Amino acid sequence: MIIDIHSRKRRMELFLRKFEFHPIESNKELILKFKDDCYAEGLSEGRILRCLEYLSRISMMLGKSFEEANKEDIKPLLCLYSHPRQDFIAFLGHFCHLYASSDTFYTLDLYETLLCLPSASMVA
Repeated sequence: MIIDIHSRKRRMELFLRKFEFHPIESNKELILKFKDDCYAEGLSEGRILRCLEYLSRISMMLGKSFEEANKEDIKPLLCLYSHPRQDFIAFLGHFCHLYASSDTFYTLDLYETLLCLPSASMVA
């Protein structure tokens, strides 16, 4: 039996319970679909939880659906994070790959723009 010393399963349950009240329904559906796709790909629960938390925060800060947002809306939000940049870009690239649409902020064009952004520590 594997012992979950970080309580990832419990943290996921708490996140999903809180996420039920997410105000932007279209983003909520997309984020939950992303969660299911990540489980299907075999990503760890900790990695999935981290990705869901990133997406949820970005969605709340945007204040509108991902479909309505553009690069100019999302770029300032991405500079706020003090996370390991490469890890976050890899996650966002995965999200872009799964859900790319020609008119939305998460197109591959935005992903290419992210590669040129300074890291969060350089922005401060």
